[in-house]
Amino acid sequence: MALSGSSSTSFHNNRFNLIVEWSATQNINNNTSTVTAKLYMQSNGSGYGLVSSSNKPATIRIDGTSYNQNVNVNLSSGQKKLLMTKSKTISHLSNGNKTFSLAANINISPISIDNTSYSTISIASRNFTLDSIARASKPSLNFSSRNYGQSVTISTNRASTSFTHTVRYNWNGRTGNIATGVGASTSWTIPTSFMNYIPNATSATGTIYVDTFSGGKKIGTNSVKLKTNVPTSVVPSFTTITHSENVSKVNSTLGVYAKSLSRLNLAITGASGANGSTIKSYRITFNGKTYNSRTATTSLITASGNLTITGRVTDSRGRTATKSVTVNISNYNVPKITGFRVDRVNASGDLDPMGDRVKVTRSATWSSFSNNNKLKLVIKSRKAGTSTWTTKQTITGQTGGSHTTNSAFTGYDITSSYEFELEISDEFNKVISSNNIPTAIVTMSWGKIGVGFGKVWESGSIDVEGTGTNNGIHMSGGHVITNGAGEGSTWSGALVMYTNRAAGTHFLVRSRDNGSGARNDFYINQNGALYNPRAYENTTTLATNLRVADAGYFYRSTSASKYKLLIEPIKQDPYKILEIEPKSWYDKVAVERHAEELSLNINEITHEELEDGCLNRVSGLIAEDVYNAGLEEYVDYGDDGEIEGIQYDRLLTLLIPIVRDLKKELEELKR
Repeated sequence: MALSGSSSTSFHNNRFNLIVEWSATQNINNNTSTVTAKLYMQSNGSGYGLVSSSNKPATIRIDGTSYNQNVNVNLSSGQKKLLMTKSKTISHLSNGNKTFSLAANINISPISIDNTSYSTISIASRNFTLDSIARASKPSLNFSSRNYGQSVTISTNRASTSFTHTVRYNWNGRTGNIATGVGASTSWTIPTSFMNYIPNATSATGTIYVDTFSGGKKIGTNSVKLKTNVPTSVVPSFTTITHSENVSKVNSTLGVYAKSLSRLNLAITGASGANGSTIKSYRITFNGKTYNSRTATTSLITASGNLTITGRVTDSRGRTATKSVTVNISNYNVPKITGFRVDRVNASGDLDPMGDRVKVTRSATWSSFSNNNKLKLVIKSRKAGTSTWTTKQTITGQTGGSHTTNSAFTGYDITSSYEFELEISDEFNKVISSNNIPTAIVTMSWGKIGVGFGKVWESGSIDVEGTGTNNGIHMSGGHVITNGAGEGSTWSGALVMYTNRAAGTHFLVRSRDNGSGARNDFYINQNGALYNPRAYENTTTLATNLRVADAGYFYRSTSASKYKLLIEPIKQDPYKILEIEPKSWYDKVAVERHAEELSLNINEITHEELEDGCLNRVSGLIAEDVYNAGLEEYVDYGDDGEIEGIQYDRLLTLLIPIVRDLKKELEELKR
């Protein structure tokens, strides 16, 4: 094989030569060679030349194609003269090989040399083999993207059926052979083990190489790219979510989970990644709260019935797995004193305002949990104004969930008042209620320094006994001012004012300007709502810092680090905020008020009546939408675990990392 060569013939006793020389250039892409042939006449010695008054016809034949030209054959002694040049582009075979033929002749008649006449001088046809053109196959795939575990067909697109191939791969730096001796194509199933090479990604792009062989010799290599994807079914896993009672007394006493008593130990067990991935985060959701850890101890459970515990694990590829289990939470109520009455009685046990004995009537309910939670009752008394209580009766081991009975006690002088305390307790909580009995009831009595009304005088300038067992001053309309006696231990000793809320606004503070210009400064309406009309006029441009808790308490909202513990960057995906759709609505309370003005039920009011009522639509977000977007931490919940509102000021902080990302992208684009 060559890219150049020559062929010749001699005449007149080798004193003259006819020579054809050739050279070739190759086009690999077109699989061709361009052969250029040059025809020469040469004198081999002094004293020998050629003279002709006319040009002579000459021919060069390249690979079967003849090229004719009349040429000047005048030749000096010892000269090598170029007569003509011709070129032809020749196509190689599909395997890159090519052999071509080359011949030439010239008719010099009627030239006579040394009385010898010559006509046609020919160079016989001769075959030459060109250098083979490497024809490496260019592979293609029937898919540009496949999942691990799926197959792909690799077509070699070979130039010659005689070519064979070795097909190999390079995936994430791992190499190996797919097949050898491949002809037109081969099929390859992408190993699922390759997923182990990308524990932190869901796809990778690998390279398939095809080495082309001709006659056992490697003639070239080409490659093709293939994107491989981790199937969506490849997710992390975990066995279950375990749960157990954290409060040992609840476990040993009740043997069940109980509302307001139980705290659960929760744990995601058996978590593992899939095909090389690792577990990066855990999340447990229960009773309206989210715990971003593998294990968690809940706060006191605030709901009862069948509650769902949901666990979620996220692996290093960002894939998640979720499972839920259901737990039953039994309802528990703090023991409740449903009745507590103390009356003076006579020896026969009959009611007698002048009796020196008392009858204590009481009733209570509690959660018995199949009689595992027993009730204890203690009755105590003391003379009013003294500090030492005397236990009058103790009852233990009560079962069944309810208790109603009475007991009589002696030794209560008619000239003294007495305080009584009823204490009931189950295995977990204690409730105390207070009551009292006055002195013997008389219309009026005189003491050393004061007068008693409705009782025997004991102390003070005026000693008043009100209706029933509530000491205090009673006014028309059902209003009472009392020191809290008879209202339970929570209010004992407090100044309690009763008003009739059925009459509308039942607590009102008004002021005047030197006897005129009456103004409502503060009032409480029949629903218990507070109003301060002047507050609206007291403005500030500072941020809001008031929060109303679900129990009705007022709090000052703060943000300084000194009020916070365990400060860390958020682990929440900020882009979840973009999944929330802003919405608008009518305020339900405003609609109810408008419906009431129209004497309609809220369900009867029409859209047109809402518009005509000059009610404004409110725009914002729906708390449930925020929760469903996976942003539970930015939702407010009530005591019962129900969704109530949105922490708007906190939610908008998620936009900070999003804007930061956009700023970074913009700066990169500017570069």
